[in-house]
Amino acid sequence: MLNKKFKKFSILKVHISAIDIKDACSSVDEAISKKQKKYICVCPVSTIMECKNNKRVLESVNSADLVTPDGMPVVWIGRMLGHKNIKRVYGPELMQEICRVSVR
Repeated sequence: MLNKKFKKFSILKVHISAIDIKDACSSVDEAISKKQKKYICVCPVSTIMECKNNKRVLESVNSADLVTPDGMPVVWIGRMLGHKNIKRVYGPELMQEICRVSVR
């Protein structure tokens, strides 16, 4: 995990972080400040389906330090599994926010 231990849930063996964009950005910001090399996978339904069909993709996604819920169906399942504070972490929005924060 990037820096914090976020709760996770699984959909078809894909382990997704139960987070929102604020959690994702704070983790990235902390990793940058500590000069840690980590990686993030944004995870919409299409990624979950690709993981179902390709074991190497599944291993890569599950090895990520953060797997963001990038899609409302992913968020809905997370909420149904008890993660009430989970929100969509849309990949382009996450990148834009990371770039905005990186200016400082």
